[in-house]
Amino acid sequence: MRRFTISILALAILLALAIPAMAAPPLQEGQASCAEDYTVQANDWLSKLADKFYGDVLAFPAIFAATNSMAQTDASYATIANADLIEPGWKLCIPSPEDAQMLAATDTTSAPTLNDMLNIVPIEQTRIFDVPFDVTPDPDANIFYFTASSPDGIGVFSVPALGGDTVALVVGAPFVAPKGIAINTDGQQLVVADPDAGNLFIMPISGGTPVALPGSAGTMPKGLEVINEGGVDQVYFSGVDPSDGQPAVLKLSLTGSDAPTIIAKGEPLVEPGGIAITKAGVVYVADRAASGDGLGSVFKIEGSRIEAIASDFRAGDPVGATLTLDDAMLLVSAMHPTEQRAQVLAIELATGAQQIVTKVVGENAGSGGVHRAHNQNIFVWADSSIGPIGRPQSASSNPIHHISVSAQPQGF
Repeated sequence: MRRFTISILALAILLALAIPAMAAPPLQEGQASCAEDYTVQANDWLSKLADKFYGDVLAFPAIFAATNSMAQTDASYATIANADLIEPGWKLCIPSPEDAQMLAATDTTSAPTLNDMLNIVPIEQTRIFDVPFDVTPDPDANIFYFTASSPDGIGVFSVPALGGDTVALVVGAPFVAPKGIAINTDGQQLVVADPDAGNLFIMPISGGTPVALPGSAGTMPKGLEVINEGGVDQVYFSGVDPSDGQPAVLKLSLTGSDAPTIIAKGEPLVEPGGIAITKAGVVYVADRAASGDGLGSVFKIEGSRIEAIASDFRAGDPVGATLTLDDAMLLVSAMHPTEQRAQVLAIELATGAQQIVTKVVGENAGSGGVHRAHNQNIFVWADSSIGPIGRPQSASSNPIHHISVSAQPQGF
């Protein structure tokens, strides 16, 4: 089998201050004018309005920028601090299609970036796979385990965090198309989500035959995470309720059960993917399609209440989600609003403020799963892009990225 060298990237996040609230820099007065005004109605959002006025959901930055520009000199216009949040009654500026094209290209809605706070160190590894889908570190981030396609089929692989040989743990049966992956809290078992097989599988980290987790049949699992509750490891995962096929967030003990516990199901969930759970039991799920028009949302599930905390963004495929060690920030795999470039969306949960990571990550054409080590503020992210002959189409040729926090600042 052909083997060749690629790079894993170590990204050291050197944050010293709290994340600021997201606010776009204002345009200069007179840079755009309003073709008409619009008053926000219930159930409006910016991409929906962009589709209404321009026939293009990705033109929403034009309305965002024009409205904020007008608000500088006319207080009757809303000041939009967060493109995900507009309120009924707000007055918006709808620029002409010509101005909208110019304003959308500036994309002033983008969250501030973390790029100036990143240090990147290349790490060499050998590669025997094609495209990774999801990746998880062991509890102390010494080994990375990932699902990927390969010339011999789709399977589960491992690679040392500091570089070295990639090992194929299991390729082919009983897997059909494994995508999501997580590791139990003691680092001895992998849990693999295979939506085409309809099951969760468990397997030892050394390899061996994967075994279907009792109670997971028919759930079509996608994203997943493992946490310990009362001394017992539980796997939270996205998929469907096997009784009626509705999109759902579910939970199963790693010892198995007759049926999963349903955490949430049905609307507003559409295509739930990546899952993250706080120590207090609050669940966050990234949904690739819940905003409509191919755009994603992030939901917070607390008890019986489910609410959106982010919307109208292009989600990764598969979309991943993970929390920082102190549960203060959620990282979500995403894509640039208008270009085929990857990014990681970072949401400060206390304020809703958003930032993005694009440095190096943005050189890749696909955005896959992301997970944090159980015991460390160390994250791994997968580039899931595919080239014209089945190889990753990536400018950096770095399909797995190692993101580490070198300090413990506020917000991390």
